[in-house]
Amino acid sequence: MVRARDRTMSILLWGALAAVIGIAAYLMLYACGLRFFGYQFLNCPPVATTVEPPRTTGVEDLQRRIRDAERALRERPACRAEAPAPVTLPAVREALNPPPRAANPPPVRPTQTCTVERNEDTSTVVILDGSRSMLLPYDISPERDRELHNRLIGANSLPAGEREAVIAEYDQAVSGTSGRRIDRARDAIVNALQGAGGSVGAVVFEHCDAIDAVSGANAAIARIRATVPRGGTPIAAALQRAANQIPPGANGRYDGNIIIVTDGAESCGGNACETAKAIKRERPGIVINVIDIAGWTDIACIARETGGFVRRGGGDLDLQPLLNDAVKRRAVDQCEGAIERPR
Repeated sequence: MVRARDRTMSILLWGALAAVIGIAAYLMLYACGLRFFGYQFLNCPPVATTVEPPRTTGVEDLQRRIRDAERALRERPACRAEAPAPVTLPAVREALNPPPRAANPPPVRPTQTCTVERNEDTSTVVILDGSRSMLLPYDISPERDRELHNRLIGANSLPAGEREAVIAEYDQAVSGTSGRRIDRARDAIVNALQGAGGSVGAVVFEHCDAIDAVSGANAAIARIRATVPRGGTPIAAALQRAANQIPPGANGRYDGNIIIVTDGAESCGGNACETAKAIKRERPGIVINVIDIAGWTDIACIARETGGFVRRGGGDLDLQPLLNDAVKRRAVDQCEGAIERPR
């Protein structure tokens, strides 16, 4: 009886040991591997291993692309015209240290390609502005001139004391006796008329109701020299008087240049732009050129309507060549540079 019991216990112990060994073997196989005498037993499925390419930064990628582009450029056959120009040391210095830009660059002067010569027999009539502002210094800045102009126009709406102060300031500005606009204009006009061909005339206004028109070179020069600025600016009426001095040609066209030398806009109730349109319609062939001494007035329409040009004087600009061109030339159609922009 005892022997049978011992046999049973032995069987149970060996069975328990076998169970423990079996469980251990299963766990080892589940953990992906068991090796017996050089043999490998695997229970896990194979896992694909991927090798990631090395990561590059944005700078490294850009450098690589630059190297590729340079290599492709070196390998490309270059034509003779594509041969790079030699790089000189001054060019490198200029690129590294560009010259500073001027705060107020000088105005760009128009090229002569915007104007063409007129016939030597073209009639010439010069209109000289005799308004009081022509007593201002020729080199006064456009900004200061505009300021004085606007303040004087608005003086009527000011109290008496302020109005008198504005008028006194303007009187002081026009009280000079040298370097005045009228002096520069008279000298330049006389020199231009002395070299003009064809018939010559002049229209001078010194006030809204004081407009003189004379014919002949000598009479025109004498009237120009005698001009004394004292009043307003009747541009429309002066244009009509000037147009009336140009006779028609054999073909019915009026071959003439009207040159108006002024520093302001219409101030006597006329419409200068509409007058220019009427002259173009009724007297085809007449060209109106404008010399704006102030450099900022807006009277370009009278030139644009008739195929003329606008040149801005004042400051350190020489007035003489502007007058010489205005007497002998006209604008080319569709040429943007014919009308100088206000300064």
